[in-house]
Amino acid sequence: MRKGQIHVQFFDNPPTRGWVREAFLKPYCPPGENGIPTYKDPKWVRAVGEADGAKELPVEDRNLLIVEMVPSDEEDEAMETDEDDDYKPENDVESEDGSASSGVDEDDVSEPETESEIDSPVKAPSNKRKRPTPGGRSLNSSLASSPSVSKAPSSTPKISQGTKSKLSLFAAKETPTKAEDTTENYDYMNYPWLKPEGIRDRDRRRPDHPDYNPRTLYVPEDFLNQQTPGLRQWWELKSRHYDTVLFFKMGKFYELFHMDAMIGVQVLGLLMMKGEKAHSGFPEIAYGRYSATLIEKGYKVARIEQTETPDMMEKRCKNMGRPTKFDRVVKREIKTGAGEGREFGVAFIDTSIGTFHIGQFSDDRHDSRLSTLMAHYPPAQILYERGRLSQKTQKLVTMSVPTNLREALVPEKEFWTASKTLSFLADGTYFKDEEGGSLQWPKEIQEMLDKSDTLGKSPSPEWELGLSALGALVWYLMDCRLEEQLLTRKRFEIYSPLDEAVSTRQGKKESVPAFISGRHHMVLDGTTLRNLEVFENNNGGFEGTLIDRLDRCSTPFGKRLLRSWLCAPLCSPSSINSRLDAIEDLRNNPEVLEEVTPQLKGLPDLERILSKIHSQGLKRSKNHPDSRAIFFEDEKYNKRKVEDFLAALNGFKATMQIMKTFKGITSSLQSDLLKKCVSSTKDGGKFPELKEALEFFENAFDHHEAKREGKIIPSKGVDKEFDEAAEQIQETKDSLSEYLKEQCKYFGAKV
Repeated sequence: MRKGQIHVQFFDNPPTRGWVREAFLKPYCPPGENGIPTYKDPKWVRAVGEADGAKELPVEDRNLLIVEMVPSDEEDEAMETDEDDDYKPENDVESEDGSASSGVDEDDVSEPETESEIDSPVKAPSNKRKRPTPGGRSLNSSLASSPSVSKAPSSTPKISQGTKSKLSLFAAKETPTKAEDTTENYDYMNYPWLKPEGIRDRDRRRPDHPDYNPRTLYVPEDFLNQQTPGLRQWWELKSRHYDTVLFFKMGKFYELFHMDAMIGVQVLGLLMMKGEKAHSGFPEIAYGRYSATLIEKGYKVARIEQTETPDMMEKRCKNMGRPTKFDRVVKREIKTGAGEGREFGVAFIDTSIGTFHIGQFSDDRHDSRLSTLMAHYPPAQILYERGRLSQKTQKLVTMSVPTNLREALVPEKEFWTASKTLSFLADGTYFKDEEGGSLQWPKEIQEMLDKSDTLGKSPSPEWELGLSALGALVWYLMDCRLEEQLLTRKRFEIYSPLDEAVSTRQGKKESVPAFISGRHHMVLDGTTLRNLEVFENNNGGFEGTLIDRLDRCSTPFGKRLLRSWLCAPLCSPSSINSRLDAIEDLRNNPEVLEEVTPQLKGLPDLERILSKIHSQGLKRSKNHPDSRAIFFEDEKYNKRKVEDFLAALNGFKATMQIMKTFKGITSSLQSDLLKKCVSSTKDGGKFPELKEALEFFENAFDHHEAKREGKIIPSKGVDKEFDEAAEQIQETKDSLSEYLKEQCKYFGAKV
């Protein structure tokens, strides 16, 4: 402060400073108090929100928001020679070319959703930014080089050269900018276990060891014990991801420390904060741009997010016996890891069939694998984590479905983490037996669990994003009241991109072109499918397409299978020949084909009808709306349910008849594929044994009576509990009937 003026920091991006008269300042209060206006302008509302957030911070954390810009000796002299010149916040005195703007566009700024942090890995006195290097554009150079304009009215205040000089000290550099000089010797450069002669991986293996893992780093325990809680957390993450640049979330900013901070300064042009520890950072809204820049330059990037608020941390510590200082830090988890491309976790389901598909894969910066997935499985609705998609991925999502079918879910609360997903599934009854006993994970999810966790609630690092995507899907199904009927089916499949190499079966080598070596399927992306008119012609119709010419399938599930085959044609000669042999066998037996085709056409959609039967047979919990719903056409609904069940039974009977038709020619078939399809599992085939189950249901109840009445009444001897209840009801009826006769005789009346 000097002569009625106060040095003010303006929270631009990056921050700037200026001298302002004390008369123009007043203590901050909520809008509507002490003369603070209540504008509805988005920028004003955002500014008020940030001010409220800063006001709630502890003093030591609030001090971290102050950026110290140290002027040189020449600049100190300039300030002393013209102390009487004042800077007044007039709208007319602005830079015409926006030279004080940052690399983050104002239009891109959105209100952050994460809460402020209370802990800091770096102590407050060291948290000072260096002054920008000369050469960047400044307010002074902008004013000096601006074109001449007509003279302003005499009432417009003039800016003296001294004031221009002072303001230029605090003007921000534009991006792109020259990399800052990083020749200063920081403390991490002197750690012996980081020097080439002392470096080891987490298992303490030297680089010359055959099993050395360059992705990890050994950090001594005694060193970790000397760190602040937040910085210890950073080093523990860095030891597991040594080859990755960590964007470490602290409040509303991503911070880079030590060797990562050097990369941020040299590659991204960030400002280095003053102090012994290398430290730089940027607002969370700039994550997409900065991460894309590093990825394009060949770096791996990981986003470390807070998974706990300060209040949650305090509550956790209170429940602990004797929390240490290292417990008093908010929890953080690694959310995204990417190298030359990006990492995606996906989960999708066709609710009419009930099969969950879960996948996690790396992708290039063009999202080739993701776009291929959407072409092969056209989405009806898309759920994604709010604020986490790149511009290219967001464009792909926008082009895939209309606005009303895109759901941006809130991180953590709606788009669950992998750990939260597993905890929810484990605590529920979806994968437990009927008595609610032991938990039995589906084998596909079992493969995604961390083997070191005996409780089975920790995800494997390779499946964190995939299980997180499953969590978002489960949350949305809960919102639609569909999770119970779908999860209890326990049908899960692992999705793998079609271009991933697969090992040759049984070690046999096949003569295949080099470009498909090691692959089982050819990859057709969305662009190829459109250009070749595989499913849709140029007019958006079906006529003349490849599937229009090929689709002669007799069943609905056969049509779906053919579509998946066309999306990913085989490129393995043995698999192609196996299908051709099956077709040749069918052509050589036209009488069998003529008999079987009408039977196939009469089959219902067994995949979907089984899903309906499963959901109809569930015992709903009291919290489910269906358990309390009042149906005014209950009899009609029950009849439809019985009809679906009978249709499924008749459909399976028809499949048994088809097997009998093929039984006479099975021995003469040349194709192993066709032979397995029409042979039962008892005979070494793939068709399940259904005879016993079908005979049970044939005699379990009167089919005609069930269809007419809309309810199934078990035959005697089928259900012991039902028989006992029926006997008790009959005994009660007989007892009441006998009592009625006695009373009629006593009173001499007739009923």
